[in-house]
Amino acid sequence: GITNSNNTSLKEKIVYTINNCLNLMKLQNKYALMLSVVIIGLALIVSVINKDKAFLKLMIQSGICFLLTFIYLFMAYMKTGSDYANRPDAMWAVIYLFIFITSISFSWLLKAVPKFNLIAPIVVCLIALFSLNFNYRPVPSLCSPWPLKLTAINNRLYGYSPTTVKNIDNYIIDQVKKADNEGEKSVIVKVPYNKGVVKATEPTSNWPQPYYTSTWLQNTLYSHNIIRARIKITFKPDRSVNRKFPENPWNQQAHIAIEK
Repeated sequence: GITNSNNTSLKEKIVYTINNCLNLMKLQNKYALMLSVVIIGLALIVSVINKDKAFLKLMIQSGICFLLTFIYLFMAYMKTGSDYANRPDAMWAVIYLFIFITSISFSWLLKAVPKFNLIAPIVVCLIALFSLNFNYRPVPSLCSPWPLKLTAINNRLYGYSPTTVKNIDNYIIDQVKKADNEGEKSVIVKVPYNKGVVKATEPTSNWPQPYYTSTWLQNTLYSHNIIRARIKITFKPDRSVNRKFPENPWNQQAHIAIEK
């Protein structure tokens, strides 16, 4: 997360964030995006021809809001971690404004061009069809180490496969359960040794299994009745865990090996 992002250069932060923004776009349905852009473009062209200053003013204001929001989130995620730019929930403000601009453009076309009402139902059906039925694809996991080299970006746009992530989670939990069953008051849990700065003195290091998560892990397991009593957990990054859980090369989802 944040610690590793602060250790990269400005150029790397910019490139990482741009790549994650592009990756987010690739996850969307390209036909729905293209249709939305066409609707916005048509609305702008017709409004200029009709000299509708009120609509043009609204579009300019909306466009400025969209641009400023994107710039703000882009700069924020350069600081806190570029992976956020790959998450729809973290980029929802930008997505919402794009949907808003598309909606007002479509509504204005219905009002300004009566003949457009004839094809409006078809356009709506196409957008729904593209958005809901033609968008099946693997969703990349965000659980990947922070990229260390600029040349490695293209190989690190995706994280570990969901299968590997689940297996590692179970491996960590099983170690805690075993110690609890044996009546131990504390346990040293082996976790994957991830890229970047890995120091026990830096609680946020070794993401996505940072040291600080060991503090609340015992509370989570206890609250869900997975362990009988709270137990002090200490994470120990170990490369042998990386070798224990290699990525499945036949997994359909794009991914990278935990350790190369």
